[in-house]
Amino acid sequence: MKALIKRWLHPDSRDHLFVILIAVTLAANFTVSGLTMREGLTVFPGFPGWQVWRLALFTSPIIILLAYMFRDMAVMTFGGMALFWLILAAYYFVKSVWFWMVPVPNPTDILFMAGFTTGIAYFFTLFYFLLNLR
Repeated sequence: MKALIKRWLHPDSRDHLFVILIAVTLAANFTVSGLTMREGLTVFPGFPGWQVWRLALFTSPIIILLAYMFRDMAVMTFGGMALFWLILAAYYFVKSVWFWMVPVPNPTDILFMAGFTTGIAYFFTLFYFLLNLR
C-alpha cells in the first residue's frame, strides 16, 4: 500500500492524471455538444451545433496527444478548461440565488462553452508545442 501511495504521489502520475482529466473534459464537451447540437447557436446564424461537435471530434485526439507530449503543462490546460466551466456554473448559481428560481441552462451557453473550452485546450497545447519546438 505504501508503494502504491508513493507511486501516485510521484509528479509524473499527477501529470498523467491531468492528461486523463483533459481527455475526460473533451469527451464531455463532445457529448454535451452532441446532445445540444439540434439547437445550434441562434445568436450566430449559420453556425449550428454540429460545428462544435465536429471541432470536439476532430481535434480531441490531437489535443490529447499534444497534452501527453507536454504533460508537465497539462495542469494549466485543464485548469483553463475547468475555470471556464466553473464560471458558467457560477453564473447560473448567482442567477438562481438572485431570482430565487432554478434557471434552465441555455443551449447556446452550453454549446459556446463546449466549443470555447475545446478551443482553449487546442490553443494551449499548440502553444506549448510551438514553445518547445527546437
